[in-house]
Amino acid sequence: MLEVYKTTNNFPNCKKKFAFRSRNPQTITQDEFIDLIANANTTITKSDTIAVFSEMENQFNKVIASGNALKLFMGTFRAGASGSAENAEDTFSPKPKKDKRTPKKDHKISLLFEPEKSMTKLISQMKYKFLGLVQLCHASIYHVKRIGYPEKDTISPSDVIEIKGSFIKIDPNDNEQGVFLSASGSIEEYRLSTYLRCSRVTIDAQLPKDIPAGDYFVFVKTKSFGISNSHQITIEGCSNS
Repeated sequence: MLEVYKTTNNFPNCKKKFAFRSRNPQTITQDEFIDLIANANTTITKSDTIAVFSEMENQFNKVIASGNALKLFMGTFRAGASGSAENAEDTFSPKPKKDKRTPKKDHKISLLFEPEKSMTKLISQMKYKFLGLVQLCHASIYHVKRIGYPEKDTISPSDVIEIKGSFIKIDPNDNEQGVFLSASGSIEEYRLSTYLRCSRVTIDAQLPKDIPAGDYFVFVKTKSFGISNSHQITIEGCSNS
């Protein structure tokens, strides 16, 4: 369910003190979406779905790269140019200049989306949960999973784990922040030191190769948004085979 919250309006020319914002409690990946379709009680298999998605991506890229717009059930996708110019002689140049002394331009080409009216109506009528102001900026973990190696179901030392949540952005160079593990039944905390991605909603961190097998609680410490809730994982021992 969409989560709606109230936050302080920090725009200098704002007319009201507070503003409403929203966040999504979970991001469904393409692989997870494929599983939803494959498990929807139809005759479509997962292999069929993967094949269709692969070709859909191929054709989508061709249409957009050709400069055409693509209208689908949810809306229309198109590439769009934007930017400004000092005079009539300036040409459109969306590519960044290699020389650092060259003044930067705001020229860019972006992927644009215009929703269908039916989709706009559906979204306007969707259910939501109001969080209020207190829960606005609190670090929160939604799920933790291993990434890579699709044939492997367990979590082992040296694996990279993906942490999804909200307000979990950290500075990996600050030892007071980061992803921490605590063994079940222990008060000791272990900070992970290798990070592949750190954003507001996703952290990819690598487990140490010498971490003992066992049950662990994973949580995030941030500078601005405090300590998150914990999520339990089980780390298996390394296989000698």
